[in-house]
Amino acid sequence: MEEMDVEKDRVTIFDVAEAAEVSISTVSRVMNGNYPVKDELRDRVNKAVKNLGYMPDSVARGMKSKRRYAIGLVVSDITNRHFTVISKAIDDLLSPQGYSLIVCNTDSNREREARAIRMLLSNRIDGLIINTSGKNDSYIASISKKLPVVLLHRHIDATHFHGDYVGSDNYHACAQLAMQAVSAGHRDMAIITSDRTISTFNERTQGFIDTLKALKVNIDEEMILETPYTEEGGYDAFGDLISRKTNITLLVIMNNATAIGAIRYAKEHGIQIPEEVSLLSFGDILNANLMFFQPTFIAQKPVEVGIKAAQLILDRLDEPDRLPEECIINTQIEQGNSLRILTK
Repeated sequence: MEEMDVEKDRVTIFDVAEAAEVSISTVSRVMNGNYPVKDELRDRVNKAVKNLGYMPDSVARGMKSKRRYAIGLVVSDITNRHFTVISKAIDDLLSPQGYSLIVCNTDSNREREARAIRMLLSNRIDGLIINTSGKNDSYIASISKKLPVVLLHRHIDATHFHGDYVGSDNYHACAQLAMQAVSAGHRDMAIITSDRTISTFNERTQGFIDTLKALKVNIDEEMILETPYTEEGGYDAFGDLISRKTNITLLVIMNNATAIGAIRYAKEHGIQIPEEVSLLSFGDILNANLMFFQPTFIAQKPVEVGIKAAQLILDRLDEPDRLPEECIINTQIEQGNSLRILTK
């Protein structure tokens, strides 16, 4: 059996330049992202890279730049489709630049998060993108002094943090949900949220409550439930509400996984949505079009979030001392039929 000649079969930058009909320097500029290149040329180079399966020599590049060409991504729940889509979007942008993405899951556990960060640092990553648990704030802030860090969706409570942030417009998105709920005639509502020391849940919940108050609508504090942001958390929370025999007409849920759990409870217990209880939620719901009703929810545009996170980490790698940047990706309401219009 003939042995493969690795060096002979290896695709080089010269092959990419020839296939894209551009100069070697243009290929280099596209791969490094350090000089502006016309969109048409960039597209040709990226197409050639993909078609040829070109992989930059990150070892040689790393020796010159003192980089490992590895980025760490730490998320709270990798099973949540939102983070799966974000991870792919980040990798799709970083990979052509020669970077590998190392993904860690924490379940928002403080110890697991700290252990994941230590592991990534021991592997000498070049940058860190993190959807933090909110429980290692000082540690993450200290890391940001010596390593590019991008916060994903969740802020940290540390004034000495020197990095970037990308997330969704949590407060105003939920303000929109509240206005829609009140306009539909709902007054008896319940909210299923989660740990409000985490910035996302606090912003979403507060945006909804503040808007209700502005519209002269009160919500009973007992009808605001904090639960783990998992399917089981949503399932159990909806069961808790039903066991209280409340007269709520609308359930508002601040996380997509939690919403799926509540929907599963409704289906298993014969609760009709929206005929018996209306439902609004925050976050993209996987396969919503296949459900027995069409949920109305806030869509977060995870692809845009992932692309921006990757761009921010690359920018900070090139310019470590640049001023911190905060990027808010606008959300949109995906209208379904889960909100019943009440007779006024």
